[in-house]
Amino acid sequence: MTAPKKMDFAETLASLERGDVVADLTIAQSEVVRALVQAVGARGGRPKGKVTLTMTYSYDGTLLEMLPTIAIAKPKSVRNRAVMFVTDGDQVTLQNPTQRELGLGEQVGAALAPLMVPAPPVQTVVMPDRPAVQIMQ
Repeated sequence: MTAPKKMDFAETLASLERGDVVADLTIAQSEVVRALVQAVGARGGRPKGKVTLTMTYSYDGTLLEMLPTIAIAKPKSVRNRAVMFVTDGDQVTLQNPTQRELGLGEQVGAALAPLMVPAPPVQTVVMPDRPAVQIMQ
């Protein structure tokens, strides 16, 4: 009689649930990586994630039972801090209620008017068998 084949951890893991555990770990890794990419795109920084494989073992002297559990931890959404003012009516506002307005809105607009330059007129020239060309005058 030949001795039974000894399996290392990678072989044992690959044999669990006929390979489904490794497939589920791959899916879990993809989910965490996708969440990390989305977190960086939304907020920047260096978010962290985690895939955890927990193996629970029990042994009765003859049989070894193994129960794999997979858990993932996706990055938490980071929110920016906001600073606002409180009004007399206990409401929030972006404007300081104690600050006076100077009323310069119309005066500033009038002062900037001479600096505004209109765009030059454009003429479109169309020639047979050629794309249309726009010429600034």
